[in-house]
Amino acid sequence: MTENAKDSQQTPPESQEIPPTAEPEIDAEVLITVDHVYLPFDEAGKNVRTDWAVTSVSTTRVSRGTRLRVPTDLALYLHERDQVEIL
Repeated sequence: MTENAKDSQQTPPESQEIPPTAEPEIDAEVLITVDHVYLPFDEAGKNVRTDWAVTSVSTTRVSRGTRLRVPTDLALYLHERDQVEIL
């Protein structure tokens, strides 16, 4: 018996739909608490990249006392390393 692939796929319930953007949200504000950290900024140099964990991006030095909005996963990563305070 051959099934049509279109017919065999189930639509997820509305509560499980994938959001329109697959990028992590930038929703954590942090304060740099060490002398400096190197972070990957977007092309405009304004926001930290949401795909910060990739190895092929250049980074910029950010000094102590700087407040930034960063992806939540990056904020948690830096906080575990005692490099930032999450505000």
